[in-house]
Amino acid sequence: MSKNLRTGIVLAAAFALLGLSTGIVFPQTALELDRLAEEYYSRRDFTRAIETWMIILDQEPNNERIQKKIERVYEEKYQRDIAFQKAKINYRLAKKKLYVNLDEKNVDRAFDNFIDGKTKAEEALKNFVIAYRIDPKDPEMQVMRDEMRELDGDLKAAQAKIELDRLKREKYIAYMNCARERMGKELYQESLECWDGILGIVPDDREGMEGKRKAELAISNRLRFEKVQALLGQGDALLSDKKLFDARQVFKQVLGLDPRNGEAKDRIAEIDQKLEEARFAEQKKQQAEGFYSAGVNFLREYKFDNAEEEFRNVLDLMREYKDTRQKLADIPGLKREYQNRMQRERIQRIERGLEAGMVAYAEGRYDGAISSFEEVLELDPKNELAKKQLSLAKDAKSIEEEEIVDSNSPYYDLVNVLISSGKDLFEKGRYAESRQKWEKILQLFPRNKIATAYMLRSMKDNPEEFQRFAKNLVDEGKDFLRKKNIQRAKSKFELVKSIYPEYPGIDNLIQNSTVEEIPRIVDRGVTQAELNERYNRGLNYYRKGGEENIKNALGEFRWVYARDPGNTKALININKIESILRISRGEAGGGPAKAVLTEEQKRLVRQYYYKGITYYSSNDFPRAIQEWRKVLAIDRNHERARNNIKKCLVLLRK
Repeated sequence: MSKNLRTGIVLAAAFALLGLSTGIVFPQTALELDRLAEEYYSRRDFTRAIETWMIILDQEPNNERIQKKIERVYEEKYQRDIAFQKAKINYRLAKKKLYVNLDEKNVDRAFDNFIDGKTKAEEALKNFVIAYRIDPKDPEMQVMRDEMRELDGDLKAAQAKIELDRLKREKYIAYMNCARERMGKELYQESLECWDGILGIVPDDREGMEGKRKAELAISNRLRFEKVQALLGQGDALLSDKKLFDARQVFKQVLGLDPRNGEAKDRIAEIDQKLEEARFAEQKKQQAEGFYSAGVNFLREYKFDNAEEEFRNVLDLMREYKDTRQKLADIPGLKREYQNRMQRERIQRIERGLEAGMVAYAEGRYDGAISSFEEVLELDPKNELAKKQLSLAKDAKSIEEEEIVDSNSPYYDLVNVLISSGKDLFEKGRYAESRQKWEKILQLFPRNKIATAYMLRSMKDNPEEFQRFAKNLVDEGKDFLRKKNIQRAKSKFELVKSIYPEYPGIDNLIQNSTVEEIPRIVDRGVTQAELNERYNRGLNYYRKGGEENIKNALGEFRWVYARDPGNTKALININKIESILRISRGEAGGGPAKAVLTEEQKRLVRQYYYKGITYYSSNDFPRAIQEWRKVLAIDRNHERARNNIKKCLVLLRK
């Protein structure tokens, strides 16, 4: 249904209720609609008030003033519904307890029943007053008002019976036995004496008033009386066979013949209660199944908090439903198992990320290295090794960008012109002029590869300057080597060797930059065997698992690294164990950020939320719950929708 069509229908219904001609021009402004909604509200027509305010929200979704009015009416409606439910429940309980049977041998039991019934009656009356004040014109309130009057009469009658002295009690019992016996023998005229005796002692006695009325009907219209009795018997038979609708029709026929017939009224009230209970039971079952299925799905998705909430909703409706209690009991264990698995996978991802990043860094793939180290820090923001390596990789990438000026650089054309000119001058042997070109490039990009190489070659005729420049390149290579940036170190050394093969120690430096393990500075106070022994001991502790063993492993690896700072394996193991300990203590963070809703999602949340309130205002609790669950499907943090579902569950449960 389109928004405009729905708006027209709601307004047409609104004006029809006000008794206005459909030819009138409908109000269009928010102010006029607000006034109309306030009129509905003043008449306690909550549903139409909310529907009219909803039209304004369709036009002005962020109108907080209207939103607050809708929320206010919803809260009033909920207070009314709760009070009304409590009144109904206590009314039914009081009716049962206030039937005081004076034939009971145990007088104390009769008195206890009366006290209990009186408490329930007072609670029913109190809650009815609350509900009636909120919504006095509701048709249900009119029906319950009559029931409350009857209940007040029952309470007075029960109190009168309880307060009878022994002599009056005996007379009452004698009159009651007499009346029942004569009615059973169809001595209706004679029974009047007994019924009058009962009412003379307890004027409000319901059985006495109903018995006398029946006797008078039998005397005045025997045929109608017999027809009524036959229908009552037929209705009771249908009721015992649980043919509720058929039985109700029969009892309605009784009231058609005898409008004041108390038995028929009581039976219809009993049937209506059973039908209402059956309807709510079916609604509860459907809702419970919906919550149960959602809980099972959340378990499959490892959303344990959501699953727990859904299963608790099931138990709020039905204390025993399928294996809900068992699933709830299993959640803590499933949660721990999942968290442990996620921790293991997280540690593995951290370990793999560090290794991949360090390999990429050593091979000169700086973008890959940066990506790997950033991924590690997302998983473990406090990982110091990843922080350090990320900084090195970013520095290396910055250097690389200086070494090679690509087409994206604003200096690309200028550098290309200088390179072309410098090469041409170099080829012509004009080294001094060539150096000027390379110096200009190096002023802009001190690490430019081409300029550095030609600068070095063009200095061969100046040994002192050449040695100084070559030494700077070698020192840069050694610095890269210390940072384990093997590729860049090697390129520096090979550049020097290509121009000056006799440079002292250049072959050893190149050799050191090609092996996997760079020569380390080892504490001369320990032997390699001791280092290996302590390292292997750390591995054994780690493999055994358990917090204590892991901490022991960390101690061993730290001992090794302190004496052998170049031991990369020990460093990685230290880092891995520190990550494990941080993650196990919940210090690593790196969890998913709270989702930010898009404007479309916000619109849908508003739409579903207020649509749920509209359904609620017309007592369609299941559909209201359905709308609010749509809200939570988009925004699990929407507390009002969650609370409203809980409120509906309370009403459905009752």
